[in-house]
Parts: sequence; C-alpha cells; structure tokens
Amino acid sequence: MLKSVNLFPDCSHSLWGAVGNAERILELADRFLLPTVKFPLDFFLANSDMNRYDKVRIGDKYEMKQVFDQGVSEFTEDDRFFYMSTAQKYCSLSDKAKVAILSRILRLKPYDYEKLLEYADRFMLQGAKPHIELVLIASNTSSLSKIWIGAKYGLDDLLDNGMFLAKTEGWTLKEVIRLGDFNKLPETTQLKITIKMINYW
Repeated sequence: MLKSVNLFPDCSHSLWGAVGNAERILELADRFLLPTVKFPLDFFLANSDMNRYDKVRIGDKYEMKQVFDQGVSEFTEDDRFFYMSTAQKYCSLSDKAKVAILSRILRLKPYDYEKLLEYADRFMLQGAKPHIELVLIASNTSSLSKIWIGAKYGLDDLLDNGMFLAKTEGWTLKEVIRLGDFNKLPETTQLKITIKMINYW
C-alpha cells in the first residue's frame, strides 16, 4: 500500500524546516509529474535565507528562474573568484550556473582578465578558463584584445570570436602584424595568430 506524501508541509514549522524540505519536495514533484508545485516553491525559496549556492543549484536543476536569478544576484563584487573556484559548492554547479555567477561578479567589479587567466595557469585551475573565456566572448572587449588573449592562453573560441570581429571591422593581416601590441607577444603566439589569420581571411 502506497503511503501518502504531504507535498506541502505545515507552514507553522520553522522556516528552516520548510527550506530544508524544499529539495525533497521538488524531487517528488518531478517524480510524480506535478509541475505546479514548482511555482510557489520558486517564489518561496527565492525569498528564503537558503545559501546562495543552493539557490543557484536548485534553480538550475529544477528550471526555477526566480530562485536561480536571486541566488546569482546575491554574489557581490566582494567575492573573490579564485577562492570560489576551489569551493566544493561552486565546483558542483553546472557550467551554465558558473558562467552566470562569474558574469555577475565581473559586471560588478571589472577584473584584469589576463591576470585572472595568468592565475588560472599558475595555480592549475584549468576549469576556470572556459568560464572566463565565455565571459570575454560576451563582453565588449575589443576584437584585437580578444585575439591577443585567446592566442596567448589557448582560448580558441575567444580567438575565433576576435578574428570574426576584426574581419568585420575591416582589419587586414598586414595592419595587425604592424601593431605594437602584436610585436610584444611571444613569437610562438605571433606565429599562431598569423597562421590563423591567413586561414581565416
């Protein structure tokens, strides 16, 4: 005989108790195809004192926009990316969630992207680089800067994005290789850019 399941726990219990039960309720709602349960929980969790990482994770996992967006919005310019990137709660998030958080922090407090990438290489945090790359691709960083950074740090999608923008803006190979910034790059990076541009153009 199946036991009945109370999907809506008594609200007279403590707030923490209700928040603590939320993920279990969502699991049951998914299992028994009860999508209408998500809407009130989305609003409730978004306004709860749940940990911001859990808000983002649950919002992402169960496709609940309010709690996801609220969790992301609770990250501030005071957050330090390289402390976060080694935290278990951050590492367990999906790529979509990581990019949303990183984009939020970078919008609030512009970083030296090259310095971030340099640290990622130095401390062997290779998992951080794809997320920085996605933020850079979506940013208004100049086409040439995208090319320099993409080539230097092995970010091929960023390099391709920079190439596309540079071609759209009317840059020629001859103009690019005459630039002072180009000549400051390591020779191997210059060669990579030159070959890529020859093939791209």
